[in-house]
Amino acid sequence: MKMISKAYWNIFVFLALGIPTWTQFTLGLSLVSKDIESRNIKNSVYTHQNVKSVSYKNDIENHRNFLSLEPQKLSREWVTENIFTHIEVLHTVNSTSPCYFIDKSLEFMICENSAKIEPDHIPAMLTYLHVRNVELSSLEELSLRNKSINVLLVTNTKITNITRSDLTGLADIKYLHLGGNLIQAKNSIFQSFFANFQDLTNLTHLDLSKNSISLTDVDEYQKNEDLLHNLESISFAGNPIRTLERNIFFTIRNSRLKRLDFSDCELTHIDPYTFQHLDFLEELELKENGGLFKLDPNHSPLSSALYYLPSNTFSYLGLARSELLITPTASLFVAKNSLRKLDFSSNLFFGTFLKYSILPYLRCLEELILSKNYISDIKENAFQHLGRLEVLNMSHNSLLTVPQAVQIPNIKTLDLSFQCAWYAQPYCLSNYIQLNLDSFRGMDNLENLHIKGISVLTPDMLSGAGQIVLLDISSHYLTSIQENSFKNMTKLRSLTCSQCWLLNPVPLAAWMDLKDITYLDFSYSPMSVIPAGRVGPRSGGYEGILENIKIKALSPAMLEDIKSLEYINLMTHPTDLIICDVQVVNFYKWSLERGNLTYIEGWKGGKGYTCDDISNNRVKSFEEFALNYVEPKQPVDHTLEGILAGVCLSRYTGWSMFI
Repeated sequence: MKMISKAYWNIFVFLALGIPTWTQFTLGLSLVSKDIESRNIKNSVYTHQNVKSVSYKNDIENHRNFLSLEPQKLSREWVTENIFTHIEVLHTVNSTSPCYFIDKSLEFMICENSAKIEPDHIPAMLTYLHVRNVELSSLEELSLRNKSINVLLVTNTKITNITRSDLTGLADIKYLHLGGNLIQAKNSIFQSFFANFQDLTNLTHLDLSKNSISLTDVDEYQKNEDLLHNLESISFAGNPIRTLERNIFFTIRNSRLKRLDFSDCELTHIDPYTFQHLDFLEELELKENGGLFKLDPNHSPLSSALYYLPSNTFSYLGLARSELLITPTASLFVAKNSLRKLDFSSNLFFGTFLKYSILPYLRCLEELILSKNYISDIKENAFQHLGRLEVLNMSHNSLLTVPQAVQIPNIKTLDLSFQCAWYAQPYCLSNYIQLNLDSFRGMDNLENLHIKGISVLTPDMLSGAGQIVLLDISSHYLTSIQENSFKNMTKLRSLTCSQCWLLNPVPLAAWMDLKDITYLDFSYSPMSVIPAGRVGPRSGGYEGILENIKIKALSPAMLEDIKSLEYINLMTHPTDLIICDVQVVNFYKWSLERGNLTYIEGWKGGKGYTCDDISNNRVKSFEEFALNYVEPKQPVDHTLEGILAGVCLSRYTGWSMFI
C-alpha cells in the first residue's frame, strides 16, 4: 500500500490501544487537548517525570515557581510523546469516572462535565486538581478534606458561597483558583471575608476572578484576626466591585501580599485607607476601571489611596483600558519614588501624547506601555526627565515616524510594531511607519527593536540602528527583505521573523551580513529560505528555531554551517514529516560526532526526530533510518541546496523535501 490516510492510521492506533469506543476516545482526546491548549503550551511549565511543580501563564501570570521548585520547559516533544499516555490513563481511576490524569506520574488530574464527583474518584495525593463544569453547589461536596493537594482549581460550577468548613483539612494548598463561579461575599459580625480561608496556612495565591463578589458592606468593622501570613497574590478580576472599603484587607495586614488584581471590576471609588496595611504591595492591576477617573482624572480616588500606601516597593500600576484622555497626574505623583512599570495601553490619548497633560518626575520608572492609544506624535522632550526609562512600548498606534521625544539615550528596548493598523487608519496618512537614517539618532543604548507589521525591509530603514542586538520583524504583511538590509548591523545576534507567511526567499547577500547571529527564528514562514553555503563565520553558533515549517529538508551546506552550534531546535509537528534520505543519515552521524558539545532539542539520541520512509511506507526515527540505511545504487543528482530546497509529495502532509 502506497498511502495510508490519517483517518485509517488513527483508527488502527485507537484499536491497538484498546479504546472501547470512538466516542470515548474523541471525548477524552478533546478534553486533554483543550486543557493543554487553554493553558498555552509554549508558556506552560511541566515536569513529567518527577512532577513537583506546574505553572500556567494564563492562570498564574507573574507568579512563577510558586511551588518553590524550579520547573522545566514543556516542549512540543513532551506533548507528542505523552499524547497517547493521556489516552491510556483516561479511565485509570474508574471506567465511569469523570476524572482523568494528564501526566505519567498520576499527580495531575482533571474532573469535568459531570453531575457529581464521587469521593473515590479523587485520590488522596495530588499535586494538581482541576474541577470544572461540574454540578456543584459547595466545595464540601468534593470530599477533599485531609487530601494532599498543592494546586486546586474549581471553575464554572454553581457554587455561590465559600465557608471555612469547605476548606478545612486542605492546609497543603498553595494556589487556590475559584474563578468563573457564582460566589458572593456576605457580611458577618463574627468574622471577616478572609476568615473563610484561614485554615489554608500555606496559601500563596488566591484567585476569585469572575464571580459575583461585591465586597460592599462586607467588612464594615475591623475584626481582631491575623490571617494568611504567606499570601502573596489576590485576584478579584471580573467581579462587580464598585467600591473598595477601608477594612477589607485589615485581617491580612501581616501577610506578604505583593499583588492585587481588580481588572474589570467597575470600580468607581476606593477608600483613602484601603491599602494602608499592605506594607509589601508591589503590583496593583486596575485595567478596565474607567469609572475611577470619570469625574477628574487628575484627582481620582486612586490618588488618595496610593498616598496612604505604606509600601516602599510598590513598582507596577496597570491602568490599561481606563478611558483616559489625559494622564492621571496626581496618582502618578504620589507613586513617583517607587514606580518602575506603568501600563497606559488601550486608552484614548488621541493625537499628540502629553499635549494637554504631563508625566511627573518618575525617578524610578523603567518601563512605559503606551500601545493602542491612537498616538500620532509625542510632545517634544516629554520623556527627557525619565532618566531610568529603558523599555518603551509604542506599538499599535498611528506613528508615521519615530518621534523626537523617543530618541533618548537611555532607551534599550523599543517597540514600534503595527503602526497605522486598520483601527487607527483615520489618524494615519500612510500604511506603515517610515524609518530612515535619522530614526534612531541619539539612541546609543538601543539594543532591542520590534518593528513587526512592516511590508518591506529596506537597507535605509535600519541604517541608523547599527547597535541593535535583537530585531523582530515578524509580520503577516512582510513580503521582502532586500539585500544589505542588515549591512551595518554588526552587533545583531537575534533575528525573529515568525509568521511571515508571504515573505519571499531572502537574498544570499542579506544572509551574508549576519556573521555573528546566535538566535534565528523563522518559524511559520514557509517561503523564507536560507540558501546554500555558509551564513558566515560564527563566534558562538546560532540557535535555529525553524519549527513548524512544512517545507523542510537538511542539506550538506546546513550541516557545514551548524558545526559549531551549541544549541539547535529543528523540531516540527508530528504530521509535518520530511522525506528520509541521506541527509538524515548525515545529520545523525553529525550528532554522534558532536556528543555533548551541541544540545539538540528533543533529539533523544535520534529517537525524537522522525521522517517519512517512502520506500517502505513507514515513519521512522532518524536513528532507525540511519542505522539501517543502504546506499542507493544510482545516486540522485541534487541541483538545489539549502535548508529548504526541493519539494516532493509526502503521504501524510502533502509536503516534504528532497536534496
